[in-house]
Amino acid sequence: MQAIEEIKRIVKQDSFIMGQLYHAVGEIHYFNHDFEDAIEYFDAAYDIKIQYPKERLSQILTINYLGSSCYHLGEYKKAQELYEISLSQITEKSTLIEAQILNNLAMTKIAQNTNAKNDLDRAISIYLIYFSETHPSVRRALRNLKFQK
Repeated sequence: MQAIEEIKRIVKQDSFIMGQLYHAVGEIHYFNHDFEDAIEYFDAAYDIKIQYPKERLSQILTINYLGSSCYHLGEYKKAQELYEISLSQITEKSTLIEAQILNNLAMTKIAQNTNAKNDLDRAISIYLIYFSETHPSVRRALRNLKFQK
């Protein structure tokens, strides 16, 4: 009970923390495959985070999770739109988050029978800046490239 009271006190002082808490609860639902509830919490988190322009990366991560939740619900067009929004907000290029979002975008395009080769090629080239070809992220993107027709 003391922990809950302390959280309430902190949240009253800093609403950004509330956004982070909503995001964390969204992740719990996401990893339990409860994507509809995850979307509700990620939406609530984003509504708060958008008030903090300096927290762009945090906003991008929340949008990415929203997109991924939509993807898992079969809402591919919405997922694609969210991934494209998150990519448009990235100011520092060739980062791991960019590679992850590109890979997610590619899988969404593949699910819609749309060409995703350029997205996967870019994701792989970024991953290879940081990792060897045996790293799971690189291997996943290479495997996804095989799905591209």
